[in-house]
Amino acid sequence: MMVSRRHWAQRGFTLIEMMFVVAVLAILLTIAAPSMTNMIAMARLKSANAELVTGIQYARAEAIAHHVPVYIDFGAGGNPAMTCYVIHTGAILKCDCTQPPGSACPVFPNMTELNTTQLMSSTDVWFSAPAGAAAIGADGELATAINPWVIDMSRISGKPGRLRTFVCSMGRPKVCSPDQSVPGYRACPDPNKNIDACVTP
Repeated sequence: MMVSRRHWAQRGFTLIEMMFVVAVLAILLTIAAPSMTNMIAMARLKSANAELVTGIQYARAEAIAHHVPVYIDFGAGGNPAMTCYVIHTGAILKCDCTQPPGSACPVFPNMTELNTTQLMSSTDVWFSAPAGAAAIGADGELATAINPWVIDMSRISGKPGRLRTFVCSMGRPKVCSPDQSVPGYRACPDPNKNIDACVTP
């Protein structure tokens, strides 16, 4: 008995078809890349500012819990590679946030380094704050001559993305976007209208 077999031709992609697909993918990636880069940069900005807000809340909680002032020293010690801040108890302006976390504060009586955060310039995130330190009193309230204490966080590249954190008289942080460049954050009050940013909804 004879069994016949049929051979079916198998058709693959031609070189021209493959080149066409690659070209289309390259065009799509070119279009999507800037948007993806911007999305990643915005995520870094939001994350860095959220960490700052958490740090302020932590400093306030520690001050109330242990009945001691807690300081947030802002600065970079002239280091162009980073901006940084250190949260600590003890003597004011004695810590150097450019040092590795855990060794930013000297060994002084009653001085404890609670947290050190460093923002490297390579992350495209930078902040500016008044020179010196924000002090949270033992009652949890802001104990500085500058009230509210304002920290601006933005992108080094100059592209849209700016957040402003107010540390109010009660020691609580509030966040807004001065130029409304960050979705999900309200616009900051106009400083020329003498509106208290810490009490506005």
